[in-house]
Amino acid sequence: MMEFGKAIRQLRRNRDWTQKQLADGICSQSLLSRIEKGIENPSVFVIFHLCQKLGITLDELLHKEEFSSPFLKLKTELFSLYRQNDFETIYTLLHKKNFSLFEAYHETHYYNFFLGVSELVYKQNEKAAQIYLSQAENQKGEKLFTTLIKSYLAKIYAKQNEAVLTLETLNACLNQLNQATSHEKQNRLMPNIYHNLCMTYLFLNQPKQAILYVNLGIECCKAQQNTYQLVLLIFRSGQIFMHLGRKKIGMKRMSAAIDLSEHIDPSLTEKLGYEKQNWRKICEYA
Repeated sequence: MMEFGKAIRQLRRNRDWTQKQLADGICSQSLLSRIEKGIENPSVFVIFHLCQKLGITLDELLHKEEFSSPFLKLKTELFSLYRQNDFETIYTLLHKKNFSLFEAYHETHYYNFFLGVSELVYKQNEKAAQIYLSQAENQKGEKLFTTLIKSYLAKIYAKQNEAVLTLETLNACLNQLNQATSHEKQNRLMPNIYHNLCMTYLFLNQPKQAILYVNLGIECCKAQQNTYQLVLLIFRSGQIFMHLGRKKIGMKRMSAAIDLSEHIDPSLTEKLGYEKQNWRKICEYA
């Protein structure tokens, strides 16, 4: 059975690339070296971008028998469900005694993150979400992943009117975002970060800042063909224009988002329809 690291090395050599060439924009050369030697387990982010650069999809990689790590498969499934906004399934998966698996690989921050977000969105339990996300934030993780966690916490603190915690977390999130590389800004998690920042500024009653991040999110979604998040962000932009007194364009954008959502997810259509009827409750839903 071929080891994952050896496979990456072989794919790299097939393209006549050095470790430095493959690692550039993804991870350090020393980390890639340890991965190829099989002495370090790469994160799902590193795996995804290595595969992307090598011209093989993560799905193709995981369906090969030699890459059938249960832990890697579970993480990949969780990220896939997260991008599909299927938080009910995430919640169910994480309550099947999987914590020990994350613990064995020293990556419990992923467990706490996914459980925190599913508590927030699916169970609508902000208190539990805050606890799990705070634990995830305090554990070692990828820089962009930590930024995503902070963006969720900033939104929660803003909704709870925790002014000091909101500003501290928001500033930390923005600083990390400003340091993101162009490669990181293409990551499929970026629209979620922009959406959370938009909502944070709405809770803070700063619609002009909110529209800045909603527009960044929309452009990011278009580039990535991320339809679900695009619909949400178009709807948020409509709410912001309503908040600014530009009701005609606001209603037009919200209606367009609802029309698009009908082709994606009926539950999303229902949620957005309710919010449209109660547009003054701009910050009621995440």
